[in-house]
Amino acid sequence: GGGGNMKTAVYSFNSNTEELNFTFSRIYDDHDFADGFSVYGVDWSPSGNYLAVCGWVDSDHCDNICVYKFENDELNTLTHAPFPAPDLGYTSTYVRSVRWSPSENYLAAGGQTKGKIAVYSFDSSTTSLLLQDSESLSQDDYAVFSIDWFPNSEYLSTAGALSLYVY
Repeated sequence: GGGGNMKTAVYSFNSNTEELNFTFSRIYDDHDFADGFSVYGVDWSPSGNYLAVCGWVDSDHCDNICVYKFENDELNTLTHAPFPAPDLGYTSTYVRSVRWSPSENYLAAGGQTKGKIAVYSFDSSTTSLLLQDSESLSQDDYAVFSIDWFPNSEYLSTAGALSLYVY
């Protein structure tokens, strides 16, 4: 597989006792992602039904965003999507952050190179994740380490590499 140390852990939090409790972890294999995958970001959907996971894949044209259905304390793979390459000549694509829109109809992702961001539509009935638009915010080596939606989904903000963008 892609390596035994690539995993996402899920913990429960009891607000009464203020304690974290390990629930389970998901170890990724070739069924989830291609060889050479590293996990960099996760985000729960507003309903708590889905978990988006992103990372780095050591090859071109590989899926590096994955959506899981969370039910019965298990993560089940729903769909994958590739992140658009920031420029010709890149052989790998880093996705550093993912964030669900408040409506849960969109997923935004931020990349490692040239401030690349992408917005995908998500349809839970067909479990499809489709690229709607992407943009490079910088010609420099600007990495998007954090991305977030405005409460009504009208704006996205990104942060990283000494810069903050809102658009």
